[in-house]
Amino acid sequence: MAFKDDSEERFLSDITLNHDGTLLYQLVGNQGQVIIFDVSGDGELKMRYVVSGLPEYGGYGLLRIDELFAFMS
Repeated sequence: MAFKDDSEERFLSDITLNHDGTLLYQLVGNQGQVIIFDVSGDGELKMRYVVSGLPEYGGYGLLRIDELFAFMS
């Protein structure tokens, strides 16, 4: 899997998949965003949407909520 940002302005850092591998979450550490992709059966990525609102600089690390609940139980 690969995502190419032709603008070269995004620092693509941490990633995680949802529990069944159909969604990929990509942290953009220098823009305060998480890009969410659909993952097809053959591994192809299609951008679904971009979530903004994180600090623009210094964002790192992703944790899915279902992982957190599994850790706490």
